[in-house]
Amino acid sequence: MATTKPGTPGVYPSEPNTFPPSVVEVDTALPAFIGYTQTGARNAPLRIQSMAEYIARFGGGFEEQFYLAVGDVTAGDGSIGMLNQGPETSHVVRSASARFKLYDSLRMFFANGGSDCFIVSCGAYADEAGTPVPIRRDSLLAGLDAAANLSGPTILVIPDAALLAADNGTPAPFADVTVAMLRQCMDKGDRVAIFDVWTDPAAERAPEIGPAILAFRQGLAGAPRESRRYGMVYFPSLVTDLVLAAELTVDSFSRAQLASTAAVLDQSALNLYPLVKGVEDPQYVRLKPYLAALAANDWTPDGAEPHPGRMTASQLSSALTAALPDLVRAFALIAASRNVMPPSGAMAGLYASNDRNAGVWDAPANMGIANVVAPLVPIDEDQQQDLNLPADGLAVNAIRTFVGQGTLVWGARTLDGNSNDWRYIQVSRTTIFIEQSVKQALHKFVLAPNTATTWVAVTSMIESFLHGLWAAGALMGSSPDQAYSVQCGLGSTMTAQDVVEGMMRVELTLQMVHPAEFIMLSFKQQVGSSG
Repeated sequence: MATTKPGTPGVYPSEPNTFPPSVVEVDTALPAFIGYTQTGARNAPLRIQSMAEYIARFGGGFEEQFYLAVGDVTAGDGSIGMLNQGPETSHVVRSASARFKLYDSLRMFFANGGSDCFIVSCGAYADEAGTPVPIRRDSLLAGLDAAANLSGPTILVIPDAALLAADNGTPAPFADVTVAMLRQCMDKGDRVAIFDVWTDPAAERAPEIGPAILAFRQGLAGAPRESRRYGMVYFPSLVTDLVLAAELTVDSFSRAQLASTAAVLDQSALNLYPLVKGVEDPQYVRLKPYLAALAANDWTPDGAEPHPGRMTASQLSSALTAALPDLVRAFALIAASRNVMPPSGAMAGLYASNDRNAGVWDAPANMGIANVVAPLVPIDEDQQQDLNLPADGLAVNAIRTFVGQGTLVWGARTLDGNSNDWRYIQVSRTTIFIEQSVKQALHKFVLAPNTATTWVAVTSMIESFLHGLWAAGALMGSSPDQAYSVQCGLGSTMTAQDVVEGMMRVELTLQMVHPAEFIMLSFKQQVGSSG
């Protein structure tokens, strides 16, 4: 604290700056989630810290609607599974609405160690008339644009992109969003993107690994080669336990197809409790009022204001499931469908947990995923070899199940797998972390004298920062001299002309830590002598 010349008797303290300038570490795992929400201002990023805060600002999750129908599972008709199959009539469970995964992806994010994040709502679940809207490429791209100049995000996540409809049978809309995310990461230089693999909705429950991965890689053709270091992709989707079949009620059924649903359940009831000589079974008679209430939409949704004389959805569901095993199976199929989640939300949470507990320089791999039952499809070692080491370098990180260990993230590669510099996730992210931290610290030297005094201060500040990282294990080398070097000065990084033009150049050389991906074991057997 500087003082002026004393003018009256008294004590005048002087507090010189005793601490040199320092580098403040930037956040490393602060995601920006982009997608559809129940409420909230469109394309207005907001930082939150919990699901409770999300619900207060953006509302709840989307309740996907289903219905029961006569027929078989047919590709592209929204079928999620067979209810029953008979020689004459088969019944199927079908989805009747759009799907949105942002809300549940956030649940996975927080469950797996996530904390702060940004939310960018690119639209509401439904229009003004209450009709669910489809997920649109342009809406997601508009949300991505809203996050472009946002200060703080270090990870981009768009779970709803994996649900985009196909364009002439191809995942072109998904590819457009993927390429746009990579371009933004490259242009900004301060963030990475976590990708899911688009799966044809007609094959979501049993996707073929080869075609799905090939389509994803082909969709990256429009991305600049230098943008690949900023992208990380995970496969397959996850089977979670977020939705419990026992908690589902008739609120899950589409009101527009209640007649079809009630007719299927009525047939199920007659199959269980058939007429005997034209006389209705007493159990069927007891069920008829409940089936009629279902067909007439004559119940009060759970959470709504009670209506005199009407059952709640839970009461109606309890009465029907107690007597109809087919309805129990239907709820199980609905829960299984809703529990399929793109892995990006969970991975963003694991990145945050890993950075907090081990450091951004540690690979976010070999980690268990909370709230996951299993990967949607199993992956063996031969299949992972193509995912991990493709000829084009577009590596995909596998999520696999191991006996006794559960479901683990089993890969730590970027989409730039053929680059020795940017092949690994932690190398790319650590470099971004160091670059952005140093960049922010250097702002205080803008307009400072371009002299040796400033150069020494800058060098000392950055060396102190890097020494701390080396001591924490972020940089490789048995000594600081082997781990890093910092240069700034006339004759080393600057010419006389640079100094005249006010150009101060700083050069950092870093020895990055790489993961032990391939651990080789050699066994020797000592043969005993006969003597």
